[in-house]
Amino acid sequence: MKKILLILIIGVAVDITSLANTPHQSIGARPTAMSGAFIGVADDGNALYWNPAGMAFLDHHEITASHIDLFGIGIYNNYIAYTYPITDLMAVGLDWFSLGYEDSELDYNFNKFNFALAYRAYKKLSVGATLKFLNTSTSFDNQTLGKGNGWTGDIGALYKHNEKLSVGLSVYNLFDGWISYDNGVRAKYCSREIQFGLGYRPVKGLLAAVDIGNQLCLGGEYVYQELLPVRIGLKRDLEGEKETNLSFGTGLRYNIFQFDYAYTSYPHLDNSSMFSLSLFFNFGHTLVKAKNIRLVNELGLFPARWNTYQAVPFLEFELQNKTDRPFPCSWQVELEDMLGSQPSGELILRPNENRRVTVTGEFNEKFYSNPSDIFKTGRITIQYAQGRETQKSRNSFQVFIYDKGAINWNESKLCLGGFINPRDPWIRNFTLAILEANHDYIEENKPLTNVHMAMAIMNGLKSYGLKYLPDPNNPYSSIDENKIAIDNIQFPYELLISRQGDCDDLTVLVTTMLESIGIRTVILDVPGHLYLMFDTGIPTNYRISLMLDENLYVSYKGRIYIPLEVTEVTGGFIKAWQTGVEEYRRWSQLHELKTIDLREAWSVYQPVPINQDISRDRFDYSPDLASMDADYTRLTEFKTSFMFNNFNRQITDLTSDPDILNRMAVNEIFNGKFTRGEELLEKAYTTDSTRTGIAVNYANILTINGAFDKAFALYEKLLGAELYKEEMIINTIVSRALAVDSASGEKAVYFRTQFLPVLTRYDLLPIDEQKENILFRCFANNTDGLEVAGCVKTFLINLMTPTRESTTGTQIEGNIFDEKVRLFQWLY
Repeated sequence: MKKILLILIIGVAVDITSLANTPHQSIGARPTAMSGAFIGVADDGNALYWNPAGMAFLDHHEITASHIDLFGIGIYNNYIAYTYPITDLMAVGLDWFSLGYEDSELDYNFNKFNFALAYRAYKKLSVGATLKFLNTSTSFDNQTLGKGNGWTGDIGALYKHNEKLSVGLSVYNLFDGWISYDNGVRAKYCSREIQFGLGYRPVKGLLAAVDIGNQLCLGGEYVYQELLPVRIGLKRDLEGEKETNLSFGTGLRYNIFQFDYAYTSYPHLDNSSMFSLSLFFNFGHTLVKAKNIRLVNELGLFPARWNTYQAVPFLEFELQNKTDRPFPCSWQVELEDMLGSQPSGELILRPNENRRVTVTGEFNEKFYSNPSDIFKTGRITIQYAQGRETQKSRNSFQVFIYDKGAINWNESKLCLGGFINPRDPWIRNFTLAILEANHDYIEENKPLTNVHMAMAIMNGLKSYGLKYLPDPNNPYSSIDENKIAIDNIQFPYELLISRQGDCDDLTVLVTTMLESIGIRTVILDVPGHLYLMFDTGIPTNYRISLMLDENLYVSYKGRIYIPLEVTEVTGGFIKAWQTGVEEYRRWSQLHELKTIDLREAWSVYQPVPINQDISRDRFDYSPDLASMDADYTRLTEFKTSFMFNNFNRQITDLTSDPDILNRMAVNEIFNGKFTRGEELLEKAYTTDSTRTGIAVNYANILTINGAFDKAFALYEKLLGAELYKEEMIINTIVSRALAVDSASGEKAVYFRTQFLPVLTRYDLLPIDEQKENILFRCFANNTDGLEVAGCVKTFLINLMTPTRESTTGTQIEGNIFDEKVRLFQWLY
């Protein structure tokens, strides 16, 4: 009798069939806590049950399960569902719903298996359908009273107007469900029910929802810091007794897991608690992916170009957004152990956009010291939020990396700059060892210091045993537009170890050695060949100080340069010099000579860092003084020949031609023979005092030799003429600055009483307060007249001729001339 009473309670008061069919009954702790106001929301795995259309908007896989003991009387409700997005427009789902009561005598079970399909027909509108298989069984005292099966289905639609507002519709039991029992009885299981829903998100984290049909459901949710939700709901029947139920709940998100809890109160029954656990994950289907991955230079990566890859992209790929909404994502590139840091970026892709991404990166020492050609595996990782889960997709690619000496001649020749590192300790130590061994030849020839240092280097390499070895397969000699010319260049320290190389190897070595001691070089590019020329340190208008015929040097950007054919290394310096000049003339006449300026090259291709610290005795070098003597003697013959050809007719009568006397005097001055220079200029000026250039030089040497009063008088006379007026103003003022007695402590007085009046006398040089202060600091901050003069001259040149490149500034590389000589403008 007790069991019959219980069955009546279950069948009448609780109505198990109704509980099994009505979606507002205890499916998912989150919807339950919102009293079932979920049809217009449907944004998680519970959508399969409440509104299958919502699955089409899901961008993640989800497994969700829930359990509840209804009213605390042993009626259990279990639910598990799996939603699977096939594409960003379509999703499928499976679930199992179970409701029943069971003890030692009574066993009632109702099961429902749903298969759902959802499709997004429009970017804001999705539709879905569910096919339901029904199964029920009842047994009493271990005797089966009845088993039955049946079918029915649901349809739904969801329209997301924007990020805030969504509207849903569900039609449950589209065709009335009938269950056929094994005893032949056929009973109606359920009737059609229509429910409308609306979801509204006024601000991030806040959701308000309402459903209306046979019941009015109101629900709300607030999620704090995207981690902790608080939910509340109210449900009221619109038919029958019109009872009202209240519910609330909370949850917790950790990584890919979501735990939810709901508590519901009923007017005439005990309250119920529901627990849900959800798992979010992704595999197979990705919403954002990388494609069309390729190296910008399909030939591969060249270590000598290591720094250019920081500014010029070396890799590119496309990011594809497979959704019809804006999608934020980030990317990162790895290349095994070759990158100092991993290139990365963040961006927002437009709906269905393919975005081209270019990658620059900082490569490490392992890259630019790579000893052999190798393949490396790279990987692009794309990271984005897919639903509640952070999703990653990875793509691999292969990169061919050449060894450290590889060069592609079809690219800019400026890439040679990567091989020439003046700070290479191997090369600098070796170069210094050569210069020390030839110290006497260098120090005694100040105007030609650069020339003698280059001579020492070439002869040092000869005595070291360095040899030119032509490359029979030299790609450089066969460069054309349709042929790839990949070559290998030995780094300078490698060439010193191997002791043999072709023209580009030798050019790189000698260039590095010269640059390591401050001698500027320019690489010469002619068809199929490379060599170099170096700066003598002498401006073109001071070429007389070389005492060399003009067919032995070239003028380049206002400086005197000497070409060197480095493949003549075994023939010594003079042979390399003469051959280099001949080639320069020949290719220049054919208009096929090009120059590679290292300063321009280094601005793009920085030298590969060299970390080795090698002592000077690392290389077995023994100076060949006999070879150095021979070249030195030959150079002396060049100078003697020049002097004979230019000045021989003046030997008997030096007063016959003041122009020749002037040139000879300037040459003596540049050789540091100031007294002899003054004697010759005095004769030239006495012979013809109308020659302005001679008078200027005479005043200059008088200043240098300390005859300031005599020099000032001559400058004053010269300033009356317009010719060379700018130079005379500068020379006059520099002469005044040199006359300052730094030990007297009267610099300020001198500046105000003598220097400034001279400065302000000429209309070409207006002085305002700011400029006056700058010049005064030149006096105040320097310790002697020479430093004062250098500072003043730099200021004056920049002030008077701001667009003119001065070749007579206070700092000429190489430190060849006496400081006083370099302060003045010398005229021929």
